[in-house]
Amino acid sequence: MSGDRGTGDQGTRDRGTADRHPSQRRPAGTARMRMDRIVLAGDLAGTMVFAAEGAMAAIGRGLDVFGVVVVACVVALGG
Repeated sequence: MSGDRGTGDQGTRDRGTADRHPSQRRPAGTARMRMDRIVLAGDLAGTMVFAAEGAMAAIGRGLDVFGVVVVACVVALGG
């Protein structure tokens, strides 16, 4: 009779996503997509900051509008 008993692990299941309500389950790759968006947002924000910095430097040097745009683009894309 004691040979029929298990170690207490029988009947339990993995506590991963199986116990979640169907509305709480996430498709595979969702966390990666979210991280990709965060990285993209940071990259775009940095590019805009560099462009603004380049534009302010060009304005400080007295360049015209075309010069400001060129310097802003060069600084934003080149770092």
